Amino acid sequence: MKKVIAVSTINITAFVLLIIEIFVKDMTMGVITFLLWLLSLFGWLYLLYAKLSQIRIERFSEKIEALDRTDLKYVGLLAMYDYLKGNSVDPTFLQEQMKKVYFFTKKEYSFPEKIKKSDFYDKVIYYYLTLTHDAIPNSFFWDWNENYYTWRFIFLTFVSGVVGIALSVVCYHYIPHPNDVLYTALYFIFGALLIPGIAKFFGHFL
Repeated sequence: MKKVIAVSTINITAFVLLIIEIFVKDMTMGVITFLLWLLSLFGWLYLLYAKLSQIRIERFSEKIEALDRTDLKYVGLLAMYDYLKGNSVDPTFLQEQMKKVYFFTKKEYSFPEKIKKSDFYDKVIYYYLTLTHDAIPNSFFWDWNENYYTWRFIFLTFVSGVVGIALSVVCYHYIPHPNDVLYTALYFIFGALLIPGIAKFFGHFL
């Protein structure tokens, strides 16, 4: 919640400065406004990534807990999952199971406690996919497979970019003496939001 409040505050400040800048037309204020918009953009994308990553892990946990623990195929997978959840796991057995998975490097299976938890989850999900071929997305930002998370991200960024460019064009033509530098920066920011949708189109449909 604190991160949401912080990003929202930056966003509101950037919006207020944008309104002031349109009428005052001060270069210094324009640069500050641009930087605040850029900071808020990355802030919202980070919050979106964190939220969807959390949902992804929750869905993965539901699926893996429904697996049959008596099935020998899932012994190693479940040992890694139990380790991530903080359950008691024989470290020697865990390392032996990790050695069988090519996702893990020698350094990682030798010292599993040093692996970043999010990275460990990613590799366990990869392993889960190889065993079950289930529809858990294997990444969020640059996953070109057709899955819920990627399409949600594509839709959100593309709509935000189109709306932002449209509003910038309207303001440019109807507010007298606009600041061209500021509007160029806004076109750049909102145009960048269109890139994932364009890449998705050429990478998935063509």
